[in-house]
Amino acid sequence: MAISYGTYAVQLSEPVIPPIGEARSNTAVFSELARRLGVGLPEEEDDARIRRALGAIEGPVALPAGEDRLGAIRRDGVLRLTFEGQGPVQFDTALPGTPDGKARLWPEEWGSDPYRFLEDPADAEHPLALISPSSDRSICSTLGEFGFGQVFVEMNPRDAGARGLVPGTEVRIHNGLGEVRVPLRLNPDLRPGVAHLPKGIWSRHTRNGVVGAALVPDALSEVSKGACFNDARVEVSAIP
Repeated sequence: MAISYGTYAVQLSEPVIPPIGEARSNTAVFSELARRLGVGLPEEEDDARIRRALGAIEGPVALPAGEDRLGAIRRDGVLRLTFEGQGPVQFDTALPGTPDGKARLWPEEWGSDPYRFLEDPADAEHPLALISPSSDRSICSTLGEFGFGQVFVEMNPRDAGARGLVPGTEVRIHNGLGEVRVPLRLNPDLRPGVAHLPKGIWSRHTRNGVVGAALVPDALSEVSKGACFNDARVEVSAIP
């Protein structure tokens, strides 16, 4: 079941074909992880799990007599919330829950300078900023199985030359948290001081089975409390 961002509909993603080989659904994988970690919930059939999730959705849903939400979404492929009168339009008929109905990008409770830049975590041993932006091949690791053959770390030729690094050779991207080993590729369009590793790669795409997430600090952004993925500072070195 997929719940979209900021809309009023739910879709059900049914398997197209039965599982092949050792393939398992996301729920089966995470249920097994939870069991092994000792935090598992009681065993639950897929339909019961979907009914529980659908039942937790707040808001009116128009259903034919004698049909539950699971039956309706299986029949139509989508379950829409229904509203009396005009349907909700964000920032027109549906407004933020603030007293004046306006979105606040700088609420008073955030203090006088919520968007201040934090101190640059770079240091002499790790002067490069590691970035992993989305690309035409992948926006997340879900697509990484098909998006990559060979994975490289890219650097500006100036940075590579200063370190005596030759294109095509295996290098180590490292900091105090760990290291990733991949071949090097030069990219003159890349800004000096930056190392680029593709987003969404899998452990099998690197020589040592480690991906860039292992090098990201556990600090959180000041406003959103999200992960600071592009604050990873690293060095790229030849392998002894």
